[in-house]
Amino acid sequence: MQKNRTTFTAQPEILLALRPGAGAFHLQIERGLRDAVRSGRLRRGAALPSTRELARDLGVSRGVVVEAYDQLIAEGVLTGRRGSGTYVAAAAPRVPKEAAPVTQAAARYDFRPGHPDLRLFPRVAFGRAARAALRSLGPSQLAYGDPQGAPELREALAEYAGRVRHVVADPRDIIVCNGFAQALGVLSHVLRRRGARRIGIEDPGHPGLGEIVRQAGLEPVRVAVDERGLRVD
Repeated sequence: MQKNRTTFTAQPEILLALRPGAGAFHLQIERGLRDAVRSGRLRRGAALPSTRELARDLGVSRGVVVEAYDQLIAEGVLTGRRGSGTYVAAAAPRVPKEAAPVTQAAARYDFRPGHPDLRLFPRVAFGRAARAALRSLGPSQLAYGDPQGAPELREALAEYAGRVRHVVADPRDIIVCNGFAQALGVLSHVLRRRGARRIGIEDPGHPGLGEIVRQAGLEPVRVAVDERGLRVD
């Protein structure tokens, strides 16, 4: 281990860091695990890495981790037996959470933008499609892919646009975005590079749209709407 460099664990659920000059390493491991358990980040019954695995991860000797684990077991924070692994104790102490604020009764109808009726989400069909997609994916398809979107998805969208919307679309011209905000940001940057300086947005409209447009270098101009939509006059 390099003594002048902070070392972090690779396991995101552990999030331990050893900092030179911040005390003995076994004490730092004890403190980090103790805080993770008390805050609830490590749940009761959660399995911890083996002493050998955590030592290798942090670049310290296995004895350092064994000493930290033994102390936390003695405190009742962890539990474990030789050969069966180490776990967060079922009765591990927790920091009491503040009482949840009193909320108003749910409204019968929610007209806020971006809040669809999630009860209508097709869970069964979505789960079936997700399982089918995962079974057909190859190892390379689990990594970062084409930033324009998966070719298979763009081909499916082009076919759908032609069959249902009667739109002739080339998969090479389709860009898949992760939501409306990203799509607006991409479009605004393209318009800015093509010479646009101002863009009209609906008023009233979502308050965050203007900021997305500004970040792309355009000036948002609010345009009133009526029962037919944005007033182009």
